[in-house]
Amino acid sequence: MQVFIILATVSLIIIFSILKYFEYRKENTEDCEGEWSWSECNKKCSDGGSVRYGTFNVTKEATFEGKCEAENGEQKTEECPASECPPEDCVGDWVWDTQCVGYCSDEDALLMGEYVVSFKEKYEGQACPHEDGDKDVKTCPIDMCPSEVCKTSIDWAPCDKPCSTGESKRMGTVSVLTSDDYVDSCEYVHGQSIQEDCPETACPAEDCQGEWVQDAECQEGLCSEDAKIESVYTITKPRAYGGRICDHTAGLKKTDPCPDAKCPAENCEGYWEMGDNCSGPCGGPGNPNGSTIKETFNITKAANSKGTCEFEGQERPKSCPDSKCPKEDCEGYFEPLQLPNCDDVDENEACVRDGEYFSTKTAETGIFFPEEYEFQIYKSVGPFFGGNGCLFEEGTTILIGPNGQYSEVDV
Repeated sequence: MQVFIILATVSLIIIFSILKYFEYRKENTEDCEGEWSWSECNKKCSDGGSVRYGTFNVTKEATFEGKCEAENGEQKTEECPASECPPEDCVGDWVWDTQCVGYCSDEDALLMGEYVVSFKEKYEGQACPHEDGDKDVKTCPIDMCPSEVCKTSIDWAPCDKPCSTGESKRMGTVSVLTSDDYVDSCEYVHGQSIQEDCPETACPAEDCQGEWVQDAECQEGLCSEDAKIESVYTITKPRAYGGRICDHTAGLKKTDPCPDAKCPAENCEGYWEMGDNCSGPCGGPGNPNGSTIKETFNITKAANSKGTCEFEGQERPKSCPDSKCPKEDCEGYFEPLQLPNCDDVDENEACVRDGEYFSTKTAETGIFFPEEYEFQIYKSVGPFFGGNGCLFEEGTTILIGPNGQYSEVDV
């Protein structure tokens, strides 16, 4: 027994020591400390594929189960971040036109230039001295002076005929104005006489001519009612070369009384007069298609100017209007109604059971009726066109006895 106690005590001491040890490791576990040291980027970032190389330096080792981002001396490569990219300066230059604008003889010839940026600065590089697209000019170099066309002045005499004839000419005397220093050749000689077709700017004035053109027919309407006819102003010869304008603009319209020769035919006028009586009842049993009434055409104005009168002396039938239909009283009658047994109907239907009438199958109380009594339902037709109504409403249900006594029931 003493041996067992000793062994148990030793075991407890060992277990306690192990637990204290693990607790100590847990409390004293720390991750390592270190940092990456990076090289410079290997090339310009704008060229693409620029990278830098890093080496991890451990400054404090991990203890027990502590972890470390990387091993001491471990290396890696990463894309060069924009903040570390080498500065790249802007690249640009002036681009000058290949030909001057203006004439050197007038001392106004200029050469135009534009500043073109071929590469914009990046990563805090130096900016170009000018913006892309900036303009500049400079005096044209003597070796780039353009060849000049000979400048002349011509003194023209008036045109000899109106230009509308197609034969108008004019004569002119040439004066050469340009110095020979910048001109290779000249088309004319100073004092030379030339002839040309008269240009529009020098043509004699020609006045406009026009006339009113009347329509072939009068406007809608009758001559007896002051019908009008329209005319359109048409230009027969346009104004040219500063001549007098026409009295009216082309397309202007006016109206005048219609001349007798163009007066339209006037047909007769009249109206259809309805008779007093319809041919029979307008509706109801025996006459489902209604009735007709006679109309007669009455002339109020005779035809004129070769007009016609289509309905003169004619009669025609027309459907009888409700206002003239004869009154038709309502016609009604009762016919037997066989109510079903309550065992054969839905809950909300009227029925009979054991000699009693129930307004619904689920009603708790009913109306007792003898065998000689029967149910009847009222059928009706009409009334039509203001006729008298029936004694009962359509669908009224009664319970009637052999002596004619009855009472209404709700079915």
